[in-house]
Amino acid sequence: MPEGHTLLRLARELTQAFGGRPVRVSSPQGRFAADAALVDGALCIGAESAGKHLFVELAGDRFVHVHLGLIGKFDVVVLEPGQPVPVPVGQVRLRMVSTGSTTGGTAYADLRGATQCDLIGGERRAQIVAQLGEDPLRPDA
Repeated sequence: MPEGHTLLRLARELTQAFGGRPVRVSSPQGRFAADAALVDGALCIGAESAGKHLFVELAGDRFVHVHLGLIGKFDVVVLEPGQPVPVPVGQVRLRMVSTGSTTGGTAYADLRGATQCDLIGGERRAQIVAQLGEDPLRPDA
């Protein structure tokens, strides 16, 4: 099971690849399709972790809330300029794609196997974080 430090690193990778950019959001697998349609094209503010929870913030006080569970993976890839985004392989619940990352060309991220992936508002995010207690990896702990 991914621990808090893994989620902290992942949040940094997502922020570097997508923060400040509009993102295409889809659900090749289909389980997140309705929520993906609501945020497709939204500006990604960044990502942060709280314990084993990950929150990808999108404009309009919306967050993609992810808990990787035992086998979940969220792979972030920054392609070389001009390199095409590959077709999703396997059971990709969430795919984010953005052009012009700070570290190179197009960036994409594929989420697989997570126990939780849902779209929530800021109030619900605050409730989740409050239930977790202090996280020694967070500066506000």
